[in-house]
Amino acid sequence: MVDMVQPAFWQRFGNAAQIASAVVAIGALGAIYWQVQFNFKLSRENSVHEIYRAYLQMAVQYPSLAYPADSAALADMTREDRARYGWFVSYLLYTCEQILASFPVDPKWQRTCREQIGYHGAYVCTAVIKDELDHYDEPMRLLIQQVAKASAAPECKKA
Repeated sequence: MVDMVQPAFWQRFGNAAQIASAVVAIGALGAIYWQVQFNFKLSRENSVHEIYRAYLQMAVQYPSLAYPADSAALADMTREDRARYGWFVSYLLYTCEQILASFPVDPKWQRTCREQIGYHGAYVCTAVIKDELDHYDEPMRLLIQQVAKASAAPECKKA
């Protein structure tokens, strides 16, 4: 009769320990991936809030640029003020583009951007639609076109 030697405790459970270690390592990699994705999303959202806050500060500092009376008021601006106004609207459009990229399905942010861009309907329908529309990504182009279509500005009826 062959005498069988019982394997030691660590030999019997060694394979199970290796398998458990591999499962824990895979779980840890999954957790790291999730954490990186979460941090990226959180960072992007914080950046958008900062950009929008900076836009609001500009609007408070320059209310005549934020809420122009009408297209006649734009025509009466000095060359320097027209340039400042163009950059103001460009910053607004950039802000909204970042918002739409970070919050693509949030109706509150979309409504906010539509309202803010709507205050500049005359400018959007002349300068932006004619010269700059291709500079924006698809969701932003659609939003600009929606605002132009809904605008009461005479310039938008011609565009």
